Amino acid sequence: MTSLPAVILKTVLFIFLALIIVILAFLFVPLRYRFRFACGNGETREKLAADLLTKETDADIRISWLLRIFGLTFSKSAGKAMLVRMRILCFSFTLKKKAKRRRKKKSSGSGQKKEKQKPGLKKRLSQFADACGKMDDVSLGRLLRNASGRAGRFIRQILPKKAFLEGVIGTGDPAATGRVFMFLGILEGLDGSRIHFGIEPDLESARCRLNGSGNGNLFLFRVVQILLWAVLDKDIRAVRRALKKQDKHAVKAKEAAAEDAAQG
Repeated sequence: MTSLPAVILKTVLFIFLALIIVILAFLFVPLRYRFRFACGNGETREKLAADLLTKETDADIRISWLLRIFGLTFSKSAGKAMLVRMRILCFSFTLKKKAKRRRKKKSSGSGQKKEKQKPGLKKRLSQFADACGKMDDVSLGRLLRNASGRAGRFIRQILPKKAFLEGVIGTGDPAATGRVFMFLGILEGLDGSRIHFGIEPDLESARCRLNGSGNGNLFLFRVVQILLWAVLDKDIRAVRRALKKQDKHAVKAKEAAAEDAAQG
């Protein structure tokens, strides 16, 4: 008969081995995705609507993992809200979005605490640029090289293995249409072997008809690598410290201004 300590040891080892297998599967089994979309009907218009992508687009994105045991589907029909479905083994269910309740803004009295307003994206980018500008040339160059290299490798890895895009685009303005196709040419030059464009320009009228499809995969250990680099890199830590100092100075300046206004 096996003793109780041996049974406990075997159980712990089995659990530990199962955790290692799950972690390795999570990191090195790729997420596979497929997509297709159709935008516009090709009819001539007076001008292209700004909400063309939201009102006249049918799209379908399917994500699967671990031999399609787990799956996630995003589907969008023209003029309708996006539908999200999840599949686990043979079971599938729809994820419903909870309606956001609008909270009424209460008038801020003298005894109420004022909520801290978070800086917007534009201000954050400006603060980030200021923090990078205060770095020495060696550190800034190293940060930019590392960031551009890692971003380039990540983008090349998540790009679809095969993608097809065909249709007709015309903005009604030959110059604007030319700029659109210049941008598409840059995209095709990034990885022309995998992304195939078959789009024709219409230089006389405003119309749009696009059909696309593709598939690819993503290894999650690439995401973990970038997150670890963003947390542990000494240059990024220096930028974060500079941003925190800027936030503290901004808070102190607001408090000082509020005290001066109250005294005045």
